Amino acid sequence: MTNSMNNVKAPLLAQIGALFPEVRLKKDRDREITFEVQPRDLHQVLTYLKNAGWRQLSMISCVDWIEDGQFELVYNVFDWTQGLRVLLSMKIDRGEAQAMTIINLFDGAMYYEREIHEFFGVVFLGNEDALKSLFLERWDDIPPLRKDFDSRAYSDKKYVKRFYDPVYGPQGGASFERS
Repeated sequence: MTNSMNNVKAPLLAQIGALFPEVRLKKDRDREITFEVQPRDLHQVLTYLKNAGWRQLSMISCVDWIEDGQFELVYNVFDWTQGLRVLLSMKIDRGEAQAMTIINLFDGAMYYEREIHEFFGVVFLGNEDALKSLFLERWDDIPPLRKDFDSRAYSDKKYVKRFYDPVYGPQGGASFERS
């Protein structure tokens, strides 16, 4: 890591540690820092970061830790002037998957939260738009990116089975044609 990057990251790490004692440093890479935050601290940390220059919410992602009974929400913010990315990792209960919305801080969060709700079932309190369908119109099963979603069972239930010879090319096998 270069000295100039240390000069950028050291004050940030010190300030986050002083202002938010329960926030834990999870990973420190060249141009990326990951903090583990509690749900009660997320808004305060994001507000601090936004005021300090991290004005772009690049993404919110979700990881299903089914064995632990948790979802991990990862908030990815970027500071263009320093070329530094900060990730905030927050775990929530999988059984009662709820988190407060951050659309009051980052308008673009509306669509990320909507997508996470649709694909994982996380409810973002305060974002009524998150309950609207974005991609999966007329979806009638558990959210499809949950690890307990059985895609084979869903496919067998919804679609007629079709068989075809999977051998292609000059070696043989019949060509596949859709009916």
